[in-house]
Amino acid sequence: MNFDFMKIKKEVTKTAIKAKKASANMVETAKYKFKLSEIKSDINEKYMQIGKLVYNSDEAEDIADKLQALCDEITSLKNSAQDIQATIDDMFNKKACPNCSSYVGKDYDFCPKCGNEIND
Repeated sequence: MNFDFMKIKKEVTKTAIKAKKASANMVETAKYKFKLSEIKSDINEKYMQIGKLVYNSDEAEDIADKLQALCDEITSLKNSAQDIQATIDDMFNKKACPNCSSYVGKDYDFCPKCGNEIND
C-alpha cells in the first residue's frame, strides 16, 4: 500500500482552514444574535415603560411627550434589529418571505411555505 503523505497533508490543511472559517463565522453569528437579543430586550423594556406611563397617566402632565419619546426609541431599536437581522441573513445567504416571514435562500422566487412571490 502506497500512501501519498503530501496529498494527505494538503487535504488535512484544507479541511483545517475550512473548519477555522466556519468556527469564526459561528462566533460572529453568535455575537450578532446576542446583540439582537439585547435590542429585543430593550424594546420590551420600553413597552413596559409605556404601560407604566399610561397606567399612571393621571399623575403625568406631559404624557404625550414621554410616550412619543419612548415610541421614537422603540422605532430606532427596531431599525437596529432589522439591520442586524439583515447582516445575519446575508451571512447565511437567506432572506425572509414578506408574507409569512419564513427564511428561504436568496435565490428563491417563491416561498416554499406559503407560495408567496418573493421580490427583492
